[in-house]
Amino acid sequence: MTVEVKGSAQGYDWPAGNIQSPNPGCHFVALVSFEGRIADATVTPRCWVVPLPELEPYLRQYKTRLNVSRSAMLKTGQQYENAWSLITGEPPV
Repeated sequence: MTVEVKGSAQGYDWPAGNIQSPNPGCHFVALVSFEGRIADATVTPRCWVVPLPELEPYLRQYKTRLNVSRSAMLKTGQQYENAWSLITGEPPV
């Protein structure tokens, strides 16, 4: 199993042009957003944990880059927010 982390200090899309794995069925992408408050150590960032094979609907190709769409994740990716149980195998808390 592998986990790749993509972070955003602001509430923007995550870069996705280099996301890849030789074993996509065992690869997860953790999308972390500090919501514009990265300097505040008391703020817990928002995080979505997405299995790589399930990431495709959230990808957006722009002229010069491929991104994971934050707006799409907010709209239809609720099941992935804080979904660490997908990695740990433990039931969600």
